Amino acid sequence: MRRAVLVAAAAAVSSGAATALYFGTGGVTPFPMVVHAKEDRTATTDATTDATTTTTTAPQTPSLADQTDTARTTRLGNVTYGHGKLAYFFPGVAEDKRKQLALDTEAYYSTTDAPSADAMTELLSCFVQDKASPVLDATACLGGNTFSLQRRFKNTYALELEEERIPLLEHNLRVLGARGVNVVHGDALDVVRVPVDNGGKPKGATTAADNNGKNSGSEARNWVVRRRTTRELPRWFAAVVADPPWEGIDYDKAGPKRLRLSTVDLADWVVYASAVSPVVMCKVPYNYDFQAFLNKLRASALHSEAGARPSLLVHAKLPKFDILVVTFNYAGHYAGTNTSSNNDGDGQSSRHNYHQHHRSLQEERLGPHFIAPRTPTHADLAKFEGRFVGVTTYELQWQGKQLFEDVNKRPARYREPTNIEAHIEATH
Repeated sequence: MRRAVLVAAAAAVSSGAATALYFGTGGVTPFPMVVHAKEDRTATTDATTDATTTTTTAPQTPSLADQTDTARTTRLGNVTYGHGKLAYFFPGVAEDKRKQLALDTEAYYSTTDAPSADAMTELLSCFVQDKASPVLDATACLGGNTFSLQRRFKNTYALELEEERIPLLEHNLRVLGARGVNVVHGDALDVVRVPVDNGGKPKGATTAADNNGKNSGSEARNWVVRRRTTRELPRWFAAVVADPPWEGIDYDKAGPKRLRLSTVDLADWVVYASAVSPVVMCKVPYNYDFQAFLNKLRASALHSEAGARPSLLVHAKLPKFDILVVTFNYAGHYAGTNTSSNNDGDGQSSRHNYHQHHRSLQEERLGPHFIAPRTPTHADLAKFEGRFVGVTTYELQWQGKQLFEDVNKRPARYREPTNIEAHIEATH
């Protein structure tokens, strides 16, 4: 019976249907979610979203004998099983399991190694109160961060843009014994810009690509695609994690680097992500243009329109890369415009009034499924001293505070130069 199901699933995949699975305690079972293939994106009206669809199970994977130390070429590059670098990515996984894991060309350079992924997960847990709340890995790739997240959070979603990589991601999670992971095919920008089941079209957040779409008459089609991508996702996530492309293996041979996720600047994507989560974590290279990122968030924190505002930024430095965690508030008013007469001079009274207002409006404006973040204390973050190179917090409407910094913990090639000119000179 199982073989018949797998054969049927393989036929479905070959016909273009993507798969969403739930890796539960009873093994791999179909998750009640439909992920549409690319050819389904030709719909031109909202009415097409009511069409009857089906859910498929996992595609059949090669036997271990066929996988180990083998390679095949796909649109994503070479896909290998049992590659030697997997010992670096998953040092705590038994060798017989590592030999079954898949690795493609992009994943070879971009997968987060398990110790670093666990450090990211531990830091993220400082911001999430309920470990049963859903979290989203918005750039799952082949499962480095996803595998770490699912060990701490019981309801993890793995979003992957490349449809051809979905079976490889599912396979790796299955081999690693992941539990409670929901694999979804979709674009990270589509998910964060369209709150699920909100009854309306996205407002405000538009890109050049969207404008071109409007001019070509494809606005309705694009909207259908976004609705389909998010149809079965939770309305709110406790946290969203993203590892944007670093644009090649020579990412560290340039000056301050700007990153994009999907079609937008990373800082803009983080602000958009407040539509689905009050906590957003990003993995960035050590030479990322942090100052430009900080400036954009501060500008967003000070804007006058009602809506989510970034309130806290934590900049954590690991030996090989940096982590940025941004939290948002949804009170709809900037606290600095309503300081009381008994302000103690450092914004304490203003902050108290602001957070009181924030809490009172949560149920009214955000709905019953909103997941309020936990604000980590300095003691929570200081415990990473010795493991991280440094941690600095920025209250985006007030001053930042450096908790600790020891650049000598970062290998020489990952140490930041004192200025841009020195960095350019060092790379020539």
